[in-house]
Amino acid sequence: MTRLAEPSANVVFLPESERVDQRPTVQKCRDYLMRSVSVTSKRILFGMGLFRQDPPKGWQESGLLRRHRLLRIGPAGRVVDPGFRSMRIDRELGLVVEDEEHDGDI
Repeated sequence: MTRLAEPSANVVFLPESERVDQRPTVQKCRDYLMRSVSVTSKRILFGMGLFRQDPPKGWQESGLLRRHRLLRIGPAGRVVDPGFRSMRIDRELGLVVEDEEHDGDI
């Protein structure tokens, strides 16, 4: 069978203080899914290595979250995980990936 769609990964963005070491309740899963996006950028998936990340251990036991990746955000909405710091969450724009060389948005 041939895959007709481009590769993508579902990502949940959570504050650094949020614990995810246990299997989440159904309500927690809903909350997390409301903070998720589907990422199709090859720069993020392959260049930054998002596909190499595993879901948190507790999420691997959840049918709703087992295929989702986790990225942590700081108070200003900027991703704090090493290798992903050029990304931030904006309330109006959603996921913003900044071009590190030109210091602008792409």
